[in-house]
Amino acid sequence: MPDYLTSLAIKMMTASAELDADFRSRHAAYILKSQLPDGGFSGRMRGAGDAYYTSFALRTLMTLGVEDEACGRRLTAWLCGMTPRAEMLGPVDFLTFLGTARTVEMLSGEKILPEEEACAEMVRRYLEPLRRECGMFAKSPRSAAGSVYQTFLVLTTLEFMGEPFRSLFSSEGLTESLTQKYRLPDGGFREHPEVRTAGVNPTAAAVGILRIVGELTDEIAAGCVRFFHENALPDGGWRANPLIPVSDLLSTFTAMVTLENFSRLEDFNLPQIRKFVKTLELPDGGFRAAAMDTQADVEYTFYGVGAECFLRNVDAV
Repeated sequence: MPDYLTSLAIKMMTASAELDADFRSRHAAYILKSQLPDGGFSGRMRGAGDAYYTSFALRTLMTLGVEDEACGRRLTAWLCGMTPRAEMLGPVDFLTFLGTARTVEMLSGEKILPEEEACAEMVRRYLEPLRRECGMFAKSPRSAAGSVYQTFLVLTTLEFMGEPFRSLFSSEGLTESLTQKYRLPDGGFREHPEVRTAGVNPTAAAVGILRIVGELTDEIAAGCVRFFHENALPDGGWRANPLIPVSDLLSTFTAMVTLENFSRLEDFNLPQIRKFVKTLELPDGGFRAAAMDTQADVEYTFYGVGAECFLRNVDAV
């Protein structure tokens, strides 16, 4: 069975083939013109290439079936230049760099990362200060408790990288910690034990973790669906958590991915969801984060394209 990230990529790539050709070309053009001279991609500040945003740019191009030789050549060169500095990156950038580099290696056949054993040792050395006794991973070496998002990112990346990387994490104690310290009575999960409310994105990440370790129960899934019902707003989108009054595209996409995996997405008002997603699409390509936003970026374009993949056969109201 394919790993979590590969399964999602295949699902989205297959669905994208059914999207309108003009839609695909607009958003592909937006991503391609967002590539920086150094070969990477960045956020809205348009600085140097950034591993996090570069990962979303590549995933969007793959989803849309884009093969651009010049873009690929510049991206490969940028990744090769990043490799010697990889251990100096922050945890999120380090992990997204690994996944992007491995993906480009698979697509191009060009070697970017160190040899397998040396690379696995680099990853082990980097992750060790982030590992907590319960099996979770923290956002930084100074953090006392594990982060749901960080743990999800670690597990999905190591699973995608294959052996010997998968052996770098242990599920011992992980499920107990996640369900007892991070799950709340409303059925959702919180990002950190000190956070008072559950969130849509931590809940989606927790479901991903439990699926990977084979501990997702029907009872947990039902609670998550209930939580998603409670945080779906009338405009068709999802809010990040119960304290936030507006929908955003990230929360909407992660809720949709999780519900689709549960085969429960059709329980929701799909035409209204499609209408919400369409309001965030810019005419020249790219997606905004939320209604009050005015600018697109490559990260939210991935979420918008992904949401459209799940809604490809749905007409907006």
